[in-house]
Amino acid sequence: MGTLNLSTTATLTADILEAPAFYVARNTTFPISDQTYTKLELYDNVSSGFDTNNCWNNSNFRFTPTLAGYYQINFTCSISAGSLRAGRVMIYKNGNAWNQIEYYGLSDPSYDDWCGSISGLVYMNGSSDYIEFYVWRRGGSGNVGGTSQYCQASGFLARQA
Repeated sequence: MGTLNLSTTATLTADILEAPAFYVARNTTFPISDQTYTKLELYDNVSSGFDTNNCWNNSNFRFTPTLAGYYQINFTCSISAGSLRAGRVMIYKNGNAWNQIEYYGLSDPSYDDWCGSISGLVYMNGSSDYIEFYVWRRGGSGNVGGTSQYCQASGFLARQA
């Protein structure tokens, strides 16, 4: 076992103390078309949402951190479709699918609702890299969300680069 030298002091840089973190959500339903990838409109000013470093944009619905490093990104979304045959919940990085979870119904009965949660650790360069959140469905006439409990995303700097 190692020994901790209490006479040595460590300092935290301002970057670590002010590391980006966010929580965004929906407090209303959001319609999604059948078999169409749809970017969700999530906001940092609903349901106790926050954005510690102004890296979330409520207009283009992107997280663009200003500090390079490895970020833990989380996304949960419920697809309420009635007769849902398939669904996807996806995290996009720089306009491309980066991580996703899928549901496929192989036979009847089809489901009315499905909730997917996904998370991952992703490197962000601190300048131009950005994260977005997408959903997709097949079947039914669906919406997503309704409350923050059913549609939310979050992220934080896990380790500086």
